[in-house]
Amino acid sequence: MRSINKIFGISIFTFLFFLSLSNISVCLAESFAFLADGDTRPDVYLPYNKLTKEELQPIVNRAHRNWKHELVYDSNDCLEKLVLTNKDKTQVLYYFKHYWPQKIVLYQTGKKPVQSYAVEGNKWVVDQMIKEMNSGEYDFAINTGDLVFNGLQGNTLKTSPYWQLIRKDFLNNLTDPMKFFPVLGNHEYYQDPTNIGFRETFPWLKNYGFNVNNRIYSFIHKNSLFVFLDSGPITHKTEKLHWNAKHPDFKGQMTFLKQKLDAAKTNSKIKHVFVTYHDPSFSIFGSCSLKDNCNPHFLLQKYSDDFNIVVLNGHSHTTQQYYVDKINYVILGDGGAPKTTQRSKYPSTEAELFWRGKNIQLMYNYLCIYVKDDTLRGEFKCFLPPETLQIKEAFYMELGKKK
Repeated sequence: MRSINKIFGISIFTFLFFLSLSNISVCLAESFAFLADGDTRPDVYLPYNKLTKEELQPIVNRAHRNWKHELVYDSNDCLEKLVLTNKDKTQVLYYFKHYWPQKIVLYQTGKKPVQSYAVEGNKWVVDQMIKEMNSGEYDFAINTGDLVFNGLQGNTLKTSPYWQLIRKDFLNNLTDPMKFFPVLGNHEYYQDPTNIGFRETFPWLKNYGFNVNNRIYSFIHKNSLFVFLDSGPITHKTEKLHWNAKHPDFKGQMTFLKQKLDAAKTNSKIKHVFVTYHDPSFSIFGSCSLKDNCNPHFLLQKYSDDFNIVVLNGHSHTTQQYYVDKINYVILGDGGAPKTTQRSKYPSTEAELFWRGKNIQLMYNYLCIYVKDDTLRGEFKCFLPPETLQIKEAFYMELGKKK
């Protein structure tokens, strides 16, 4: 030991002390990445050679109850398309002898046809999420809800073709499916008010507090707080969305959120907060936004000087971005559901930052978020059928240096 001290001029204990300090500094550098997508549901499942035309009729009636419909078969009794008509609009779901729609096109009087769905886009999102999650670069993934169409054809994992599709094509291909964290969307409530299919498909969520009487949960990952809320079913059409969840209701969920935020303020380690719920706080396309009296924004804005806050929403079937009171809001609406280009009946007044007034295109995407110490960076990975790939910057946030 003495000879070593003489050679290096320091004691072995001093060397170990400085080595431990360097390890601590490495540990303090909190870096990780995660993925997010939303509205990944396909449209109505029609097993035409397992059910008669008469048996398919009530399924279509309830799936698209505001549209007149016609099932069109070829000469071999294979399903070609489902034609939906409502006033001057005709929506055609092309099945091409499959059980799931392969393409959807909207025809409207006086306007050019608009393709709103391409099966290869839906498949691209699923395949990319699997590839990215299994790469080891991303710690986990979040989904903003509407993974299934409804519970009409079965509301359990054993009976539902929608939940079975998620397990077969997505979860079974993940190295660790328990790193997937979704919230409930309104479609998870249709014909399944207690969310049996959701709870059976993602049983690990109960480890974080999710159950039939408490459909919200949270966790802390490194230097970030993650909170998952439930905006509930859509019960009736109004000028703005209501927060219809009952387990707990809006007041109870805001109490939960406030408790988590207040606790995070006492933890000097927490720099970032990510809040996920389905219905959007702000929207100008597709769905309207939440009413002011049931919009989490008015609680979150009180904490926007304390943390970098990102809110992940869904429901409106097109990607949208807003920056309001130092909070980044992202609507992940292009995960696989039929696209909407229609403006909301009561659009938000805040500036939309994804399309920025440009024409909306048929696009599929997911969001990558990179956390490094006090900074956040988000980027979209996008697919524009039939083959265009794009990477688009979403946001950059640095604590204490917000615009």
